[in-house]
Amino acid sequence: MAIIGGFLVFVLVIAICGAPNWITEITAEQVSAFAALLAAFVAIWTARRQDRRAEATLSTALETAKQQDKRAEATLSAALETAKQQDERSKLTFSVTLIQQYVDRYEGHMKSKRKNAAVYVRQATDETGKVRRERIHNEGRDDLIDVLNFFDSLGTFVRTGAIEAHLLWHAFSPAVQRYWRGAEPIVAYLREDSDEPLTLSDAEYLSKKLEEYRKEELDRAGAQTTVQPSEQEVRKKVRDFLKRETEISV
Repeated sequence: MAIIGGFLVFVLVIAICGAPNWITEITAEQVSAFAALLAAFVAIWTARRQDRRAEATLSTALETAKQQDKRAEATLSAALETAKQQDERSKLTFSVTLIQQYVDRYEGHMKSKRKNAAVYVRQATDETGKVRRERIHNEGRDDLIDVLNFFDSLGTFVRTGAIEAHLLWHAFSPAVQRYWRGAEPIVAYLREDSDEPLTLSDAEYLSKKLEEYRKEELDRAGAQTTVQPSEQEVRKKVRDFLKRETEISV
């Protein structure tokens, strides 16, 4: 730019003062060469100016794209968080509705089955928890299987994550653990007899999960004792529970 400006000043001086003698001696070839050189400088300057403009435009475009990416990322993050919250609310609604349906069944037409099942378990096992084989086929076994299948289906929901165990704990603990502990030797016999080791495995799973949750709650409340009940005490609690079940009004 400075070169071009100097040249224009030089031309202006010549126009005002007249050309010196050495200028008149310049050949046409020299003038053409100088003009070409000047044109080259102009082209270079113009290209550099355009490069700067292009660079500035590119920088602006990149900054705009970066800001748009940040806005898009924030929008996506908000959308994902909203979807997550909606999914959690939907899952909770589903869980509560399903549990209430199971509670209604348990406190409704399941009462007679629970009563018969409890009678059967007390007959088919002794106070030490051993199976009385001569009574294993007594009336009421099918009702016990129905009660355990009821808990087994709930256990499947918990195992698959459809329902949180702590939601079931408030509705079905300690009934699940008591029924399972009382019927466990009978189930072991049925598994061996049928060669089906996974029979009612989700009912067993549910019993363990609810018991684990109970202990966690006791720990949080500071009510957990270091003295664990003896096996005999546990069996007595189970049989007392089953006795109360036999007294259900249907």
